[in-house]
Amino acid sequence: MELKIDLISKRRKTLFLVFGTGLFLIASARIVLYIFGDNVAKPFDWIYFGIFALNGLFFVYQGLEETYLLINSEMIVLKNVLFEKKLCVAWNEVKAINYRMNRIEFVKTDDTMATLYFDTFNYTSVQKIRETIVEIAKEKNL
Repeated sequence: MELKIDLISKRRKTLFLVFGTGLFLIASARIVLYIFGDNVAKPFDWIYFGIFALNGLFFVYQGLEETYLLINSEMIVLKNVLFEKKLCVAWNEVKAINYRMNRIEFVKTDDTMATLYFDTFNYTSVQKIRETIVEIAKEKNL
């Protein structure tokens, strides 16, 4: 059994891309107008347009970034926050699974713990995640 959940909807990704591209184009257009126009750009203007352009690039990056949860018979992979490492837990490394109210804790064979928090998921997604993990854990005799 396999479960894949996209954490950012396609509509929201599209919104990030359009908004970020718009911010970047506005900043670029203003810079071009200052360069080829009669106006003299002051240092504050350059800083303001630079921050505006960087903000636009950040939104574009958010629109392109993959945030997902993948659970299959080989591993569990969670990528939910920008600029943060993925949580990867291979099923062959799992010694025990502790189910808590707002998280699932995977105890690995080297006695470290990986935790899957449910704070970014809605109720139906949490139920699907629990069902999938229970089913795969039964197959793996955990």
